Amino acid sequence: MVKTTTLSQTRQKDPLPSPNSAACFGFLDIKNENESTDGDVDVNDQTNSSMTNGIGAQDGNDHSEMASDARSSYNLRVKITQMERQLKDVDQLKNNLSKLATENRALHAEVVKLGHLVDGVRENGSHQQRQNESNVEQKKPDEIPSKLPDDKLPHPDIWCDLCEKRVVGVRYKCFVCPDFDLCEQCEKTGTHVKHPMCRLATADTPMFMVQPSNRWNFNDCHQELFLDQPNFLILQHRALEKGFRTVRAELAVPNESGIFYYEVKIEVHRGGFLGIGLASKSLRLDKCVGQHANNTYAYGSDGTFWGHNVKGCELGIVVGCGLNMATRQIIYTRNGQRLDTAELFVSPSKLYACVTLSEPGDVIEANFGPKFKFNIAEEFEVAELRK
Repeated sequence: MVKTTTLSQTRQKDPLPSPNSAACFGFLDIKNENESTDGDVDVNDQTNSSMTNGIGAQDGNDHSEMASDARSSYNLRVKITQMERQLKDVDQLKNNLSKLATENRALHAEVVKLGHLVDGVRENGSHQQRQNESNVEQKKPDEIPSKLPDDKLPHPDIWCDLCEKRVVGVRYKCFVCPDFDLCEQCEKTGTHVKHPMCRLATADTPMFMVQPSNRWNFNDCHQELFLDQPNFLILQHRALEKGFRTVRAELAVPNESGIFYYEVKIEVHRGGFLGIGLASKSLRLDKCVGQHANNTYAYGSDGTFWGHNVKGCELGIVVGCGLNMATRQIIYTRNGQRLDTAELFVSPSKLYACVTLSEPGDVIEANFGPKFKFNIAEEFEVAELRK
């Protein structure tokens, strides 16, 4: 069953406003406006919408500009702060530079003052030195004491090639290298042991007093000779039969030495020939020094050398052989005593210390210096007197 509602019932529920009320007029106005053309309603709606959008867009632009201005203002404040800090740093640097300049002027004044003091000390030292020299001239030579011990005297213009310091005291000069020197401290380190070193106690020590630390050459030795290691100074004949067995030294006679010299001590001698002398490389190792090939010179155990007969070599005898480089005169000694070799001269060839053994079991020991039974200094003094 459908329930119907009559108009009268409706009006009773929702009574209409009176014609004089605002609601009634508003309703009528709205109704009249609605009764107008539909086109006018659409135009008004579009106009209102566009005005609203325009106002919103303008507000957005204003906010964006304000944000940009705020960022610019912040960046400017940051830059200003940084510049203020930099200005403070510059001021601090200026103050530091001013302090340094003041200190520099003070130091310069101190240096000038010290320079004047040094000049005064030098003048006083020079005056004192002149007085000392005059006093020394008035003294006798035997009354003049040495100013410094030998181990404190410097070698002029000589520098150690290892520590690069001036050589003071003992100087060691290499006989192989053209210009190599060591001080005593560096020589003890054993950094240059492969080459013989020349020992100079002072700058005035003549070269003739210093001999190279030579030894017998293992590679220039007869295969039936035995060399005692590691010094290679003791030599023994180990062949089963008699025969000449020869050995040469490692280094040639140095031209730098005023007098070259070495000695040989006869440890075991069974009666065979034994030759001690100098020889060139042309001498074969199965030949005897002094008797074969050119440029060989020897003093024999039978007491002969170059046709001169002298007393021979027995057990325990020390035989020396040397060469005066200035006169090319050969030198022979026996137990430290010089033998007469006034007419014995050698040719200017490259020579080596050389020894020949002939009897199995013979043993000798070489001494290449610097301490010998023979007084080399005395030999040099004699040579100087003969000039």
